[in-house]
Amino acid sequence: PVDIIDRFKEYGCNILMGAEKGMWPPTEFSGLYEQKKVTSSFRYLNSGTYFGYLYAVKWHLNNIIKSNYQNGIDDQGQWSIEYLLHDDIKLDTEQRLFYSTYQSKDGFVLEQGLVNFNYANPFIIHDNGGHDELTTKLTEYINENS
Repeated sequence: PVDIIDRFKEYGCNILMGAEKGMWPPTEFSGLYEQKKVTSSFRYLNSGTYFGYLYAVKWHLNNIIKSNYQNGIDDQGQWSIEYLLHDDIKLDTEQRLFYSTYQSKDGFVLEQGLVNFNYANPFIIHDNGGHDELTTKLTEYINENS
């Protein structure tokens, strides 16, 4: 989509990461989420979707490797720590680029095989990861109804 770069630039950051309602995994830095002062219910980083400048992505990946903040956590935990410790990474808390379906079935209506969002207008839907009673896997729904 033509508008995706313009939407990214509106955030004024080097990397924009997807956001979700649930925090995973907990890290020794998780308490720093409170300092980010995010008011949206989508306040936690989801590393399944991101958009950014190549130099920034490379710098942060190298920093993750070099810093070795916490062993034994997955990529989402490593990116969460990077986000919490650096100001050039922001989360798409308004779901303007990315929509995470985890714990978010209240954000859309399913009608006749179509997905209609209540408040978001994302370019990309992140549909893997956790699943609970607050989650509807849109890929499954669309596949079953098309």
